Parts: sequence; C-alpha cells; structure tokens
Amino acid sequence: MIPTSRALSSSSTTSAVRVGPTARNLLSHYGLELTAITATGPKNVLLKQDVLEYIQANKLTPRLPTTSSPSPSITTLKDTARPSRKPKGPKFIDIELTNMRKIIAKRLTESKTTIPHAYLTGSCDVNGINRLRKQLQTEDGIKVSVNDFIIKAVGVSLRKHGKINVQWNPSSQSIESVPSVDISIAVATPNGLITPIIKDANTLSVQEISSRVKELAGRAKDGKLKPHEFQGGSFSISNLGMFGIKDFSAVINPPQAAILAVGQGNPVIDPQDNLRILSDMNVTLSYDARAISEEDASAFMESLLEMLSNPDLLEKQGDGSGRRRLSSLLS
Repeated sequence: MIPTSRALSSSSTTSAVRVGPTARNLLSHYGLELTAITATGPKNVLLKQDVLEYIQANKLTPRLPTTSSPSPSITTLKDTARPSRKPKGPKFIDIELTNMRKIIAKRLTESKTTIPHAYLTGSCDVNGINRLRKQLQTEDGIKVSVNDFIIKAVGVSLRKHGKINVQWNPSSQSIESVPSVDISIAVATPNGLITPIIKDANTLSVQEISSRVKELAGRAKDGKLKPHEFQGGSFSISNLGMFGIKDFSAVINPPQAAILAVGQGNPVIDPQDNLRILSDMNVTLSYDARAISEEDASAFMESLLEMLSNPDLLEKQGDGSGRRRLSSLLS
C-alpha cells in the first residue's frame, strides 16, 4: 500500500520535519519533494525507511542529480544535534609546485621505480684533510672545503675505475662508458635541487674545484645556469654533512649510474689507539645494479676511502702523470 502523503505548511509543519543524512540523499537521488512523504520517526523525523517505502510503492527510478540548492525546509539531524564549531588546529595552505620541483619529483619517482638501486657504505678518517685545509689557509691563505677534496678524490677514483663512470641507456638497454669525468654536485636553491657539473674533475686542482663550485653554486641559486652546466654528468655527489646529517642514501640521477651520499665527520675514538680521536665520515654509494657490478663498486669505494683517509695520495694521482706535486694540485 502506498503510504498516505500529507501536505505540510511551509510556514509551520514543514519547518519542523527533520531529515537524516541517508534519507536526505535518497530524496535528492530520486528527485522527491519532502512534502510528498509522511515522516514516521520520533519527533517528526523522516526516516530512510519512509523514503524507501515510498520509492518501492511508486516504482520510482533514480534521477540525475541536480545542481539546485536543497529545500530550505530540510534540516539535517547533524545540524540540529549540535551547534556548528570552528575547526580546530592550524589552517593548511596549498603551495603550488615550481616547474623545477615538478621535474625533480618526476625524475626521482622514475629513478626509484625503474632503477634497481644497490648500496655500499663505508667510512674514513678525514683528519688528514682537515689538517691540510688548516695548513693551506694558515700558510698560503687558500680556503678550500672538505667537499672540494671529496670531489677531487671522486674524480681521481672514477678515472681509475672507469666501470663506475658510465651511464645506462634505457632505449638500447646497454651500458655507455663516458670518456670524461664530469661530476654533478647537488645544490639547494629556493626553487629546488639542481646539479651543476664540475667538468673534468680529475684533472683540476682542489683550489680550481673550489672556485668552480662557488661560482656555479652562486649562479645556480640565482637561476642563471645554462642547460649544459647542469644537464648530463657522469656521476653525482650529494653532501649533507654541513647540515649535521651523519649518513643517508641518495637517489640515482639518470642516466647516470651512481651517486655518492656524504655525511658529517664525527669524532670517534681510534679503536687501535684510545688516545687518538678520529673524524669519522660515512659515505654511501648508490649504484645501478644493471650497469655496475658489486665487485667494481667495492673496488671504487676502497680506492675512494683510501684517498680520503690519506689525501697525500692525490700527489701521485692528480692527472695520471705521477709527477705533479700536491702543492700544484692545490694552487
């Protein structure tokens, strides 16, 4: 039997009818008027069952939703149950991504989802580098950073271990050897991370590397780098040691096949001499397991850590000639 409908005065009875969320959705979904259905719930509440019985009895079908505002006579139970409150907590602000950050997000996602990352972590004592830096500043007025020495040592190690200085070609699924040692350096800018390139890093002195890093980083932060100055490269270095980060792993920057993550030097007691304090620095190599074998990655790391722990070795391996003195490499 079809429930008896009753006309409700919009000035009195209708305003007293309350509708639950489910019943209200059904009214909207089937395009029904509130006045067509009798509310049987306590305190004149229109129940879901009231609407369903009316729909079934009249064999109604759903209608497309309309954009018209709901009838002012419909008051939801939620609205009448408690007064409205202002939302608690901080208000969130949407910050639109710059084009650079969009590109970074896309490239990092592609890298982590398509490149089989493998990792090797090692540590070295950089006290020798710190002593040499102090000596250069005191005696010659030359200011260089630990990062400058790291770039130099990485450059020499890459030239020695050419199987790390490669790129992966996704189109041909092949490894491509890169003839020059061009090291990309991660630099934070207001618009995102960018990687200016120190070209032929293995042939440069530490002082030359320092000058180029400062010049490129300055222009990077001003947004004045040219595409060829940050696109390409054969290897990347990301150094977060200056931010107090002890160790981390970095994401490979394709088409490169490896990146070195450098942490902060931390004072530790020498296990072989309790009276000696080491400046222990952790470095982690992330490498593409398709392009670089574990054996080649291990050999590269062994060579790199040895040079970082003993910077005097750069005297013999600066440009491959075996004749340049360390002083000439630094000035």
